[in-house]
Amino acid sequence: MSLKSSMKEGRLFNVKRLVALDMGLHGPRFILVEFGLGVPVPMILGSSLVLQGFLLFGAYIFALGINYVPFLVYAVTLRKDYGEIVDMGDPETRKLNRKYSIQQFLIFIPFFAVALAAIQWYRA
Repeated sequence: MSLKSSMKEGRLFNVKRLVALDMGLHGPRFILVEFGLGVPVPMILGSSLVLQGFLLFGAYIFALGINYVPFLVYAVTLRKDYGEIVDMGDPETRKLNRKYSIQQFLIFIPFFAVALAAIQWYRA
C-alpha cells in the first residue's frame, strides 16, 4: 500500500508528503543538501546572534533551524522511496504542489513544523 493512498489529506500540509514532493521536484540530492544545511546553519547563526545581544532575533533564527529537523529526518528516510509517495505526472499531485507551495510559509512560524510532524507521526 502506498503512502499516497493511506494518508488523509487535511487542511494543513503533511510534512512527509511535502518532503516527497520537494524530492520529486528538485531531486533527493538537492533536498538533502538544503535540509542538511537548513538545520545547523540557522542554529549556529541564531546562537551567534544571541551571544552578540540580539536575543529575540537570534532565538527566532535558531528556532527556524529546529523547524527543519523533521524535514531532514524525512528526507533521509525517503531518499530512495519518494517516488512511491508522489507521482509527479499525476494531476492530483500538481494540485497538492500548488497547495503546499502556499502553505510552506508556515515553516517560518517557530516550532510549527516540529509540532505538526509530531502530531502527524502520532496519528499515523
